[in-house]
Parts: sequence; C-alpha cells; structure tokens
Amino acid sequence: MTHRRHQPPLRRKVSTKNQVALPVVLLKKFRILPGGTVILEEGKDGIIIKPAIDPIKALRGCLSDLHMNSQQIKDELRREEREYERRKFGI
Repeated sequence: MTHRRHQPPLRRKVSTKNQVALPVVLLKKFRILPGGTVILEEGKDGIIIKPAIDPIKALRGCLSDLHMNSQQIKDELRREEREYERRKFGI
C-alpha cells in the first residue's frame, strides 16, 4: 500500500475580476495548458476544479496497436458488417 504525502491546502486570492491563479505545479500535473478548459463543479465542501478532457485527443493513438492503416481498418469493418448481415439475414 502506498502512502501519499498530505499536501497542505493552497490559498489563493480572488482578483477583482473574480479570477484565481492556479499553481504551476498543479497545472503541469493535470496537463492544463494556458487557454485550456477546466470544469467547475459544486462539491459537498466547496468548488471542485477538474481538467476538461478533449474526447478527440483522449482517443489519439488508441488504434496504434492494430498495425493497420485507416483504409485497412475500414475494409475490415465493412467485411465484418457484411458477414454479420449474411448470418443475421441469410443474405
């Protein structure tokens, strides 16, 4: 079992424009880039700030272990679809 060091809470002032600067160490840890987006949620004890995940970027590279290019993947999916239709509908 690993033990995490307890980090003391970080205090930040809210500017006159209602802005809060996030610590660089947390921005790097959670990969939040300048101009990036975060999600704000109301939690039981306060405000929760989470990085917004771009679904397209999250999928980048997910097919790399197939060792097929996009045309080969499309051809394979079409072949499987034709086979499925033959079995289901007797085509």
